[in-house]
Amino acid sequence: MQGVFTALATKTKPKPEFSVENWPIDKPIDYPKNARKWTDKAVAKVAASIREFGWQQPLVVDSQGVIVIGHLRRKAGQSIGLTTCPVHVAKDLSPAKIRALRLADNRTAQESEWNLDILAAEFTELKTFDFDLTITGFDLTQVDGYLRGSNFQPSTEAEQGKLDQKKPIKCPECGHEFTP
Repeated sequence: MQGVFTALATKTKPKPEFSVENWPIDKPIDYPKNARKWTDKAVAKVAASIREFGWQQPLVVDSQGVIVIGHLRRKAGQSIGLTTCPVHVAKDLSPAKIRALRLADNRTAQESEWNLDILAAEFTELKTFDFDLTITGFDLTQVDGYLRGSNFQPSTEAEQGKLDQKKPIKCPECGHEFTP
């Protein structure tokens, strides 16, 4: 599979044109098969970030206005009453590339890890500015752990989602449902 991505990356060159438009926040259309899900907590964290820093990343939509990247950001913006959002229309991608980009954008974010020493130093420096460190998306327990130098490891989004949501399990034999 790695060869496929390498081949795609070497065959295509990014187009130099990149424009961002301001759209009504309800104009982009949710992709009905969006495989990425999030918790109310995730929406609140992104909303806090947008409230504090403004829109710093546009949503990406296809030529039909269907969201490729940014479902969570748009939902967060809506949750705090924003009426517009920045949007980039990916006009030069085929439908197959649009679908692949939608998946790649979410999946590739999972390939990184935190350098815990640098992260702790960033929190230490931010703390000197009397800045609300929870705006970074980390909760105070995590921040305190890093500042104390413990080996506290942040959970992945997938792990956090499992902790935040208990979904019913259905027995494939009898159909009985129960929540663990």
